[in-house]
Amino acid sequence: MSNAYASPVLIERTRSAVTDGGGNYRIENLRPGSYTVTFTLTGFNTVKRERVELSGAQTVTIGAELKVGAVAETITVTGETPIVDLQSTTKQTVFNHDLLDVLPVSRTDAGLGALVVGANISAANVGDAAPNPLVGKIASVHGVADTRIMVNGVTTATLMGSQSNDMSFRNPMASQEVTVDTAAVSADGATGGARVNYIPRDGGNFFKATLFATYSNDSLQGDNFTQRVKDLGLRTANSNRRSWDINPGAGGPILRDKLWFWATGRSQVGDTNVGGTFFNLNANNPAAWTYVADTSRQGFQTGRWWDAQGRLTWQVNNNNKIAVSYDRQGSLQRYNTVSATVSPESALNRNMPVQSFYHGEWSSPLTNRLLAEVVVINRHEIWGVYGHSQEFQTASLLSSMIPVVAQNTNLRYHGGDSYGQFPGAVNRTSVPSTAYRVTLSYVTGAHSIKVGYNDQQGYLHHDLTAFQPLAYRVNNSAAAIPNQLTEYAWPLKFKTDLDHDWGIYAQDRWTIKRATVTYGLRWD
Repeated sequence: MSNAYASPVLIERTRSAVTDGGGNYRIENLRPGSYTVTFTLTGFNTVKRERVELSGAQTVTIGAELKVGAVAETITVTGETPIVDLQSTTKQTVFNHDLLDVLPVSRTDAGLGALVVGANISAANVGDAAPNPLVGKIASVHGVADTRIMVNGVTTATLMGSQSNDMSFRNPMASQEVTVDTAAVSADGATGGARVNYIPRDGGNFFKATLFATYSNDSLQGDNFTQRVKDLGLRTANSNRRSWDINPGAGGPILRDKLWFWATGRSQVGDTNVGGTFFNLNANNPAAWTYVADTSRQGFQTGRWWDAQGRLTWQVNNNNKIAVSYDRQGSLQRYNTVSATVSPESALNRNMPVQSFYHGEWSSPLTNRLLAEVVVINRHEIWGVYGHSQEFQTASLLSSMIPVVAQNTNLRYHGGDSYGQFPGAVNRTSVPSTAYRVTLSYVTGAHSIKVGYNDQQGYLHHDLTAFQPLAYRVNNSAAAIPNQLTEYAWPLKFKTDLDHDWGIYAQDRWTIKRATVTYGLRWD
């Protein structure tokens, strides 16, 4: 018996399979969307099952009984798609645009992670009041503190820190859906912990455009900054100065059933007042070593993030499909480290002028049972950290602004804040890298066998310097009597090469009547 899945989300229009001796069939690696399943067999009626909704990595079981009759006769069946996956123990949460576009959370990794049962978020964001996409990753799920951010199954991690350290940010309008795996992941993953996977969005045979936009400011925000809290010593509270997220997208056919496009952009702003912080009246005065709060100017942080990307999907022939994407993004965060222990004149800026992604995919159903797929992501990021005062001070003045830390309150002021363990540091980092995966799937009715290889390689070049190689410690910020001097040797430059971070694996999902066994082996 022949089975065919047809959907407007497939540029090839249909995918087909043939049942095995037990009457079972499988069709794998289908894109999210609505499908019509057609069952055909010579001498029997044709049966169609409409509106089968697919999402995430779930296994949807669709069966049919064919009766003897003319081939020209077609029986159409409609009904709800089964929502319980009886063949997998993977715990997966799926976010499609029915959710992404209406939930009152920031559309970031942290915003989505806050909706996952058992997830721990390092920095929650309520109501998109501070939409920083670079903080608040999913810190841990069920105690496992490792999260991989991926696009179509390929890691987007930077080559610094753990695999959960991703200096880029995602554009939800460029994704068809987002899946979060939190338990019982398959052998194609190198680690445990959560896996956040963004499925790229293709165009279609019809032109369409969409816009997501939000805006907020302090007039639209409430607080619990009561007189009792003020009496306890907090003079100002955290508040939202202004924030917005503008995210348009549009796509359609260049050649119907042959070449599709999708283009999208995103602009985010997040400016927040930091509670209990004030500018320093003695800022940028090399002769003044004390901190005097300017209570008329509350400390704040600002952030700008922008992204533009496009995607082409090309159905070369019946057995070959190619997709390419380009993503360019950047960000600038001013006064980024302002806090109760960092005065604004010492706060760091984080500048990421270049984040470039080149994304390529090739897939081919070589036969009704054999599927090959290759996905490659090449990225180049440049980012830096520098003191805010460098924007308007001369080099001679900068060399006089020595970082100071008050021993009694740990307040840092006067000179640049620490970058890591380095006070007053100026940092520039360049990180080119390439990650890819290659998979080959052999699918029968009872078995779904997959073998694969994944790798990541590149290097990290770190350039650290400072205008001032000294740091003072004083007893307190009011008297500023020094009791410690620290000297640093500048500059510091180093390069780290990642030759390979690769793994190979093989796995199978074997269905025996009502039982399904999943097993695999991986070597990294």
